[in-house]
Amino acid sequence: AVGLGPIASSTWIGHEVVRFAARHPGLGIDIAGGTDRSFTEDLHAGRLDLAVAAQTEHYDDAILVQEIGSEMWGVVGRAGHPLLSGAEGLRDVRGARWLVGRHTDLLYGAIQDDFDAAGLPAPQSDIVTGSVLFALTAVSQSDYLAILPRSICQLIPGLEWRALGGKSWSMPLYLLRHRRGELNARAKELIAELARASEDPAPN
Repeated sequence: AVGLGPIASSTWIGHEVVRFAARHPGLGIDIAGGTDRSFTEDLHAGRLDLAVAAQTEHYDDAILVQEIGSEMWGVVGRAGHPLLSGAEGLRDVRGARWLVGRHTDLLYGAIQDDFDAAGLPAPQSDIVTGSVLFALTAVSQSDYLAILPRSICQLIPGLEWRALGGKSWSMPLYLLRHRRGELNARAKELIAELARASEDPAPN
């Protein structure tokens, strides 16, 4: 039983879990969505063997936390977007209409600093969403821009993703498990493969 937060499930972590399942036919993997708070409760109760999330402040000493990798975020819009196509920096997308995701709160300081350095206001919008699916649909069908993870955007035809922010637009992802939990051989193998995949997280 594996818990995947919204960011982990939609980026290379989710892709790697699918590939792991394909290599082990007959192995049952139960994927649970949720937040870091719910994962803590489920790990304590034994409903999850491990989880991957982007935050760690809610975990106590009974939860082992290991940084498993990171995900680069950048500016995404539809292919042929009049501002994004050919953009080399944030100034090239000034005047854009933005769709703001709640999950970018984890990068707020870095995003604010880079927009300040470019002499631009940080993205503001009358559309705010916690749904990655909605954000992808919206930017693919309009001239809105958004700040989203690289690996999911690279899998969607008709989208263009650009690393217009600094290196600080990188979000750590953490593997969580209970300190006293006993992992079976397959769970340990999955953890090892996630660690190996983190060295080159861009999807194949």
